[in-house]
Amino acid sequence: MPNWKFLPVGYHGRSSSVVVSGTAIKRPNGQTRPVEDKPPVFGPCKLMDFELEMAFFVGGEANPLGQPIPIERYYFFFFFTSFINDLYYMSHSAHERIFGMVLMNDWSARDIQKWEYVPLGPFLAKNLGTSISPWVVPMEALLPFRVANYPQDPQPLPYLKHEDSYNFDIGLEVSIQPQGEDKASVVCRSNFRHMYWTMKQQLAHHSITGQSSSYQCSSGFHSSLLFFFLVIRVRNESGRPSGLRYHFRAGPIVIRINA
Repeated sequence: MPNWKFLPVGYHGRSSSVVVSGTAIKRPNGQTRPVEDKPPVFGPCKLMDFELEMAFFVGGEANPLGQPIPIERYYFFFFFTSFINDLYYMSHSAHERIFGMVLMNDWSARDIQKWEYVPLGPFLAKNLGTSISPWVVPMEALLPFRVANYPQDPQPLPYLKHEDSYNFDIGLEVSIQPQGEDKASVVCRSNFRHMYWTMKQQLAHHSITGQSSSYQCSSGFHSSLLFFFLVIRVRNESGRPSGLRYHFRAGPIVIRINA
């Protein structure tokens, strides 16, 4: 039974490694096990992988720890002031907390990941860097491009159900331009409309345990969460430490990320 048809599967990254497009990403060192019947070795990653992804920022006043973010807005009539705080947060839906979207690439060290992910999943292989585009497109600007949600079978559980359309017609493209070459070659095209889970469903599930939508910075200010999801993945297993430039385009947006 595939669990991804029942819940938006994901994992947590590190906010400290989120950088704007154009920031150099250094090939990481780590443990790998290139030969199955021999002990692991330490050295630079030889299977750096990139992914075409999009992300959204979660803003607004943070939900209290232990209070999930509902997928839809709820209306309450109440008479006891002690309940006002909880009811306020429950009345603000997932859509009202999604500020805008960016392009994203969470770099992956696949050979490091292969050795470390059993039994607890990715760890150091996914924390070396996450590149995002320098523009955040507000949801208000994207709402005119809404399309029908992707058909879901089986039907999601009640806390993940919503009736309105919340997928978007956003063309996506990846091209690779090797160092020294004048032209880039398109290696894949996709569209955001093929997302199985909507952003509202992802945020509702992400907060269902009561995780707060804000984290405390050292300065004392609250910063919004960056929530990301996979659109399509393209592998780069050349092992070359540099020389590839990746182009991600969503509509008029083009960003370049140096490997």
